Amino acid sequence: MEFKLSKNTLKTIISIVVVLALVLSFGCDLLPFGKKDPAVEAAKLQNETNKIFTTAQKNAKDFDAFLTKLKKRWYSAKDVADFASSISTFKTKISGDLTSLKQVKSKLTSLTALDEEKKFAEYVQSKTKASVSLTKALQDSRAILTKLDPGIVKIAQLYTKVDEVKQAQSQYAAALGVNSKRIVDAKVIRLLREIIIAAAKAGDTGGETGGDTGGDTGGDTGSGDGGGTETSTTIPVIDETPDTSTNQPIEPNKPVEIADGTTTDSEGNISINATSSSNEELDPWVYQIMKNEWPTQFMSDAVKEISEKFSDMYESTYTLHKEINFQNSRKLVKYLQEINTDSADYLASIDAIIDNLKETKRLEKLKEKKTATLDSIKATKAALESSLNKRPSGVSAESLAKRGIDQGIEITETEIKRYESDIEDADARLKTLADSLAGSLETDYEEAIWRTGGSLIALYKLNINVSRSLMHETKSWKRKAISKLVLNRAEQLAEAKYQDYKA
Repeated sequence: MEFKLSKNTLKTIISIVVVLALVLSFGCDLLPFGKKDPAVEAAKLQNETNKIFTTAQKNAKDFDAFLTKLKKRWYSAKDVADFASSISTFKTKISGDLTSLKQVKSKLTSLTALDEEKKFAEYVQSKTKASVSLTKALQDSRAILTKLDPGIVKIAQLYTKVDEVKQAQSQYAAALGVNSKRIVDAKVIRLLREIIIAAAKAGDTGGETGGDTGGDTGGDTGSGDGGGTETSTTIPVIDETPDTSTNQPIEPNKPVEIADGTTTDSEGNISINATSSSNEELDPWVYQIMKNEWPTQFMSDAVKEISEKFSDMYESTYTLHKEINFQNSRKLVKYLQEINTDSADYLASIDAIIDNLKETKRLEKLKEKKTATLDSIKATKAALESSLNKRPSGVSAESLAKRGIDQGIEITETEIKRYESDIEDADARLKTLADSLAGSLETDYEEAIWRTGGSLIALYKLNINVSRSLMHETKSWKRKAISKLVLNRAEQLAEAKYQDYKA
């Protein structure tokens, strides 16, 4: 079946297609019922433009408040930190406002095209000028932030360093205060035996910190046990194995139990709750500070920890100084460097004294053991001589038994000489250690603690001045960096507000 279209029907179809094409190309404005109202469109464009200006001006007002805070008479570390943290927020807002203001020109152009009666002519003119001025003001704001960042961030970090130094030097000063409570006759080092701590059930907390391997630091300086080719079973074996008991370090703010009924606090002061009839002893680096004579191992660890803090602060402050180059940062770096040097000397002097006391303790214990052994050998020799004098008449002078007694006496004589030599060497080494402690070690220690304490006082005074003058230096830096931009921005904002008011 075939369909044939008449000419009229074909013309009608073509007309409909043409109309649809025009509608699709130009929108519904060609249709009477779909045409937009120019007044409504103009009002819409005006509202959108006003909204952009309102948002930008509000953000500009917030930035004004930020600049006002920068003019504060006094800055605290928190103020500078707040300045630094605000920069990224304002950068985001300003970037968004500049993007929005770029749309104002096209909106005003569209508004002019709709405004056949020129009702919005003055509005468009004023808004155009206001847009130009506001854009310049925002560009100045962005330039201000660029000048402040990262400078203000680094300055905020310097403020933080000043506070960290204050805290660290307070800790150091407190530690020095504990360590400097020394008695008048501190130069006379008492023997460990003078301090007796009750601990009836506890073992020896001191122990030997080193074995009988003295070498050039003491120890068994003789020929050594078993050095000869002959030995005698009548001579007691000397147990010179190092004591494996460990001395727990005293931790800050944590009582440490030393023995039954005995504790120390974080400053090394001791509380004895038991009777004084025991022969229990503490290691020298513990008890000496309790007599306020010499530093403890805890003190050494504390100084080391604080010194590391100052070393880290010096490195980070020096890095900041290279970036901001402030007079105050230069002074702070110089003083921190001085503290580092003094702390290193102080720590070295403490460690040297502790090593001296440890070695003294080790040699004293070794001497006690060798003395006891020597007494035992002498008693053995005396017993052998007595036995020889009481030789039964039936035992021949040439007998093997007689020969064994004679050899035993010879062995004891050899061992007596060896042990006497060892004890003499130990006495000589102990005298050297005592002379060193009372001489150069004490001198170095006193000088180091004096210099460290003095440097801390100087740093304390400097930090007070830095806290005050750093603010003025920050203000001076800020003024040089942004004062011209702030003035230009203010002028552009005033012009933008005036033109906006006219609109």
